[in-house]
Amino acid sequence: MDNDTHKIRVLIYRSLRALAGLLMDFGLNAREFVELAKLAYVDAAMRKYSTTARQPSITKLVQRTGLSKHEVRRLKGRLADEVGLDRAVLPRPDGAMLQLWFTDPEYLGEDGQPRALPRGPGEGTLYELVSKAAPDITPGHAIARLLRNNHVREVGPDVFEPRRRSAHTLRNAEGLWTMLRSALMPICLTIEHNMGTTKTDEMWMQTTSYARRVPISRLPYVRNGARQRGEQAIFDIDEFMNTYSKAADSDDSRFIGVGVFYFEEDSPFENHPTTVKQGG
Repeated sequence: MDNDTHKIRVLIYRSLRALAGLLMDFGLNAREFVELAKLAYVDAAMRKYSTTARQPSITKLVQRTGLSKHEVRRLKGRLADEVGLDRAVLPRPDGAMLQLWFTDPEYLGEDGQPRALPRGPGEGTLYELVSKAAPDITPGHAIARLLRNNHVREVGPDVFEPRRRSAHTLRNAEGLWTMLRSALMPICLTIEHNMGTTKTDEMWMQTTSYARRVPISRLPYVRNGARQRGEQAIFDIDEFMNTYSKAADSDDSRFIGVGVFYFEEDSPFENHPTTVKQGG
């Protein structure tokens, strides 16, 4: 095994170790995870090596995935029968409601900030806002949820304003779903696009800032500062992308996004510079 391959294996292992610890907390065992990994390999191979005329042969899929012919046939059949496995993952309701409150001119004040809204019902009310952002949830339940999760506060009799722009992730199954959607899936999509040998268009943005040897006593200060700057960055990006948020759906449209997240690593991380910037 060459040195580059070893480095990749080490980083994949450490990333999977963190993911495995999280998944076990929510009852997803190794057997289920391995099955999903096999499905993903077959699906990815079919996408990479299909042509307009035909799909790749079983022999080709075996060569590329390392699975047996029996496994490839079984997994191809499961992919064909599985409903919703590859369905687009949309934002969770709390985040969608807050996003709309901070971006739709109908709910902004003259200063460009979200204005306080009466409960409603009616036009220009919180009932109307949550109905637009989360139509599958009753307005009363949606408002109660925002209050329960401390995302909004009551500033007058039945008048509310948002506490923050983004929804805090809850430590439950829905919170896990949110974290996988907002962090794991986006970074994997970006790396696959930028590093994939079949990609021909420009690289996607992939910029990360690191700092090492930060004293433990300074972590609360660093975390708070990073949070404030990250929220401002997302606010600026929202202003830019909001132009397209109301465009009509079409067959050639895509769900796009930019994610900002903070992380800490307590294992030794050898020979990396203080600041690393990658991508275009």
